[in-house]
Amino acid sequence: MDTSSSIASVDSADEFSFNQILAERMLGGVPMFLVEWDNYDLNEATWEPARHLHRDTIDDWEEFKTNTGRRSQPGFKLRNRQSHLILGQLGSNGQSTSLTLHDLPGDTTASWLKHLKSQNRIIFTHTCTFQDWSAWPDLVEKRLCEGTVSAFVDVAKLKSVADWLEIGCSCLMHHNPQYSIILFPLTDEGRWVSGDGETHILKHTIVKPSGVFDASALAPLSLPPTPDELEISATSGIPIFDTVFGFGLDEVLSWKSRESGQTSVFIAFPASARQEANFIVEWLRYRKPNCHVRFSLHPGEWLSFLKLEHGAAKLQQGTVIIHEDAIWAIRSFPHLAQLLHRPSDEISFHIFKRALPKLLPPFSPIPFSPIPSEPVLNWRPSGEALQQVFRLGDAFLLTPSFFVSQPEQACSLMEWLWDNKKRFSSNYFRKRLVVCAKICNWLHKLASEKKERLQNSTESERWSSGLTQRAIDSYFKICGLARLFVGLAEDPDSPVVLAPESIGGDDEQSLVNWFGWWAISKMDLVRRFYVVGSEQRLTRNVRLLSVSDYVYSKAPDAKPTMKWYGAQVQRGQGLHHLDFVGWKSVFQGHKIADL
Repeated sequence: MDTSSSIASVDSADEFSFNQILAERMLGGVPMFLVEWDNYDLNEATWEPARHLHRDTIDDWEEFKTNTGRRSQPGFKLRNRQSHLILGQLGSNGQSTSLTLHDLPGDTTASWLKHLKSQNRIIFTHTCTFQDWSAWPDLVEKRLCEGTVSAFVDVAKLKSVADWLEIGCSCLMHHNPQYSIILFPLTDEGRWVSGDGETHILKHTIVKPSGVFDASALAPLSLPPTPDELEISATSGIPIFDTVFGFGLDEVLSWKSRESGQTSVFIAFPASARQEANFIVEWLRYRKPNCHVRFSLHPGEWLSFLKLEHGAAKLQQGTVIIHEDAIWAIRSFPHLAQLLHRPSDEISFHIFKRALPKLLPPFSPIPFSPIPSEPVLNWRPSGEALQQVFRLGDAFLLTPSFFVSQPEQACSLMEWLWDNKKRFSSNYFRKRLVVCAKICNWLHKLASEKKERLQNSTESERWSSGLTQRAIDSYFKICGLARLFVGLAEDPDSPVVLAPESIGGDDEQSLVNWFGWWAISKMDLVRRFYVVGSEQRLTRNVRLLSVSDYVYSKAPDAKPTMKWYGAQVQRGQGLHHLDFVGWKSVFQGHKIADL
């Protein structure tokens, strides 16, 4: 292919010597050609439209494509890469600078990349030496991408950071369980200015950390202060508070608290975290001298915080701060459901977490382990000590007894949930349907049983059991809706949550127990949780099931049937209650008419 022609650039005052066309792609519906210029590096190749190239050059390129079937030169791979501008906080002193991360993967479906692009700020909390990082390859499970980091506005600030890293032979690190970002300095010879005026000063490596990675072994980042930062005025705040929390108190308080000026905070900390609780109290009182602070170490403080009157919480606005070691105990807080059903701009919740925690739950009596591929907690990775939870969103567990006894109401609720899915694209405004793993098969079998029973029953039997053709139609319509939901189960922001396959569709007690665990583990995504059951003691709640797969340790003369009575299960001569009472204090069960 002849590449010896010379052309003028768009700016006629400049002349460039054309070398070759490297690749072709469609940009905005227009064919564009990646052109390499003589005496310029490949990273300075430019995309040019056909009108900027000689006709002979285009003809030669078309002949090359026809003969080879390629749209790029042999040995040249056109990477589908993108850049992302983000605010980076460097060090515990809270300095921030705008960064542009280059050469990110073009595959925007990667969960880690979607999370990274959703962040307004990335905090680099730790540092290590080049030697230490390269000596432990086992810390990295997978390298996700590499590229450069540039700055356009804060060039001087980023250059000082790069110089500081180069002197210490060190790198910066932002760490979370999904991915870690490591920043290395470029040498003076390696730094360059791109055509858009951005100065490339650092290089980044983004990796997926392995299970043995423990960021607490790294040194916390502490940049040397600038001369302007050495003078601290009386109103600038206590440095240790700013170091730990990284933001003002107003970002923690609910919107109504900020508007009214009345600050009421409850601190739910275990006795082992008394010093941390005292530290937060000092911070609150320093920032808001008139702040009313109550915490769990003093009996009766919770009810006082609620301003309980005749069993109802009269608290108008407030903030609850929960220690990470206490998150599995919050379901026992009296009247917590009343606070969760209030708007998040009135009552806000935050988790106090240690720096870079190991996200493992404490021992729980729930006999089901978390799904291995699913993170236990969806923490927003950052260096902040306080993270907001219970923001927005609702989750509805539809129990087997609800499907069995109230098919028309169940159909209406699922239609409403599906309509919500279509109307709201935001993950936080969506309602989530929670059902058993094999819900489609379970519902189809139930619908077939009801249809057969309708055909073989007398008029009086149909009336007593509530069987109508309308109910049968609702059963099969529910099956269709369930297939629509399950078809989206693998989506990152799926509107349906499936229980573990180890829980059968008829095991209502285990479903409710598991839902309690799931609700706590997803507190950063959902605010309100509902267990939707049937009305009490309806005859149509009864469904006969084979129990050949069940083994009982007592009642050897048990009959091979199981009966569902709303929130009760009859096994032989023994009656076992499905105890919703323990969860009603936090997760209010509602009838369909109440929704």
